[in-house]
Amino acid sequence: MHEHAGPNISKKLHVHRFFVFILFVLLSASHSYAQDMIGVVSALSGNASIIRNSEEIPAESGTPIFQDDVINSADNSRVQILLKDQTAINLGANASLTIDAFVYSDEAENVAVKVSKGAFKFISGKVATKNPEKVTVETPVATIGVRGTEFVGVINPQDSRIALLDGKIEVANDLGAQLVEVPGFGVSIDTAGVISPPVKFSQSELESLLNTVAIDKDEKEELDNNEANNEGLTEEEEDNSNTDDDESELSDEGQSNRSHRIAREINHLPRRSDQAKDSGQRIGPDDESDQ
Repeated sequence: MHEHAGPNISKKLHVHRFFVFILFVLLSASHSYAQDMIGVVSALSGNASIIRNSEEIPAESGTPIFQDDVINSADNSRVQILLKDQTAINLGANASLTIDAFVYSDEAENVAVKVSKGAFKFISGKVATKNPEKVTVETPVATIGVRGTEFVGVINPQDSRIALLDGKIEVANDLGAQLVEVPGFGVSIDTAGVISPPVKFSQSELESLLNTVAIDKDEKEELDNNEANNEGLTEEEEDNSNTDDDESELSDEGQSNRSHRIAREINHLPRRSDQAKDSGQRIGPDDESDQ
C-alpha cells in the first residue's frame, strides 16, 4: 500500500493546484467585471475607440466608461464623456483622454484625467464644487488645477493653448505656474515648456477652439451663425451685444446642456472691465482701449 502512496499524493496535489489556479482566474475575472462604471460616452460624432485592459473597444453613444480607460477619437470625429459627478469632457479629432482616477463617494472624492493630445473641453462637476483641489487635468506640457471650472484647450507639440471660459484654473509645470482668473483669458505653452502670462483670447480664437470640440451639427451651426452675426461689429458694439446676452445666463444645473450652447458661452464671457471693477483692480489705458 505504501508503494502507491507517493504517486497518489502527487496526483492529488496536481489536481488541487489546478483547481486553485481555476479559482484564481475566476476570482480575477469576477473582480474585473465587478469594477464600477464611472461614466458613459454621452455623445459621439464620427468614430472613437476605448483601450481597456489592452483591448480596443469601438465606442458608441452609451458605452460605459471605467477607470484607466483610454478614449481615442478618430479623424473628423468628436466625443463627449460624462462622468458620474457630472464632469463633462469633450474631445476633438485625433485626441486622447485617459481616466487616471475617479472616486465619488461619501468617504472620498478624486477626479484625475490626462489629455495626451488634441483639442478638448472640460466642464467640472460636483467633485470640483466641493473639493476643487481633488480635480486635476494633466497634459504632457502642464497640469491644470481646476476651481469650479470650464475651459477649452488644444495640446500639440508645436504650441499648446488653454483658455478659461468660467471659474479659475492654475496651469503649472516644473518651469512655473500661471493663475487664470478672468474668463476669456488663457495661456500658451511653447515647445520649451514655458507658460505664458494670461492674455486675452480674441472671439475668433475662442470660437475656433470651441468649434474643434463641438459635438453635433446644431452646435456648429450656432457657432457659425454667432460668428457671422458678429462680423463687421466694432469692439464697442460687440461688448454691448455681450452685455445684453448676460441677462440670460446659463444655469448651473445640467452640465451637459451647457456643452451644447457654445455660442452663448462666448457671449457670456464678462468683459475685463467688469471683472476689474468687481475686484477693485485698476484698469490702465491699454485695458480701456480693448473695450
